[in-house]
Amino acid sequence: TAALVLASRSGLVAGAEAAAVTVVDELRARSEVRVLACDVGRLQDAQALLRDASSLPPPLSGVLHAAGVLRDVLLRSMRAEQVELVFAPKAVGGWQLRLCSACHGLAAFVCFSSIAGLLGNVGQGNYAAANTYLDGLAQQRRAHAQAASSLQLPAVLGAGMGEATFGSDGLSQLWTVSLDEFAQCLCTVVGLDALPQSQ
Repeated sequence: TAALVLASRSGLVAGAEAAAVTVVDELRARSEVRVLACDVGRLQDAQALLRDASSLPPPLSGVLHAAGVLRDVLLRSMRAEQVELVFAPKAVGGWQLRLCSACHGLAAFVCFSSIAGLLGNVGQGNYAAANTYLDGLAQQRRAHAQAASSLQLPAVLGAGMGEATFGSDGLSQLWTVSLDEFAQCLCTVVGLDALPQSQ
């Protein structure tokens, strides 16, 4: 039986949106699912999360790191705390998950990076840098013969920070991928069979 541990700073699933809760309920019907409050930017939280995940059978086989926040501001006006707020969940969180999972022979370590790290975006110098750090972290793991992927994602229609920040109308002006395209990409990097397209 598979097990899944979901973690967020609030301990809620995607802000308790109905669609996300439905998906989690469906997963619970065929596997053990835990939803925990955790700030991976804090070492003690990351350690507790990995301990909890490791207590479930079967052995821990994958870590997916999707934490992130936005604090957009032009670089010339950016303050240190605005950099720290963005780096804490994404860059620091990624490093601490890497440290805390080092004793596990993971089949997948997936970082949700952003196309902003490659192309940049106005007002997102802090966010671009944090995502570029994740890309480097994945390269460092691979250099040590450890599984790692960093997905340089554009905004995903119907999910994530892009949807929450810009809404569907705002995203129509941006380069995006559909939720199905994102799911297929994620399945590829974690070695699962492709998901069927939604009707």
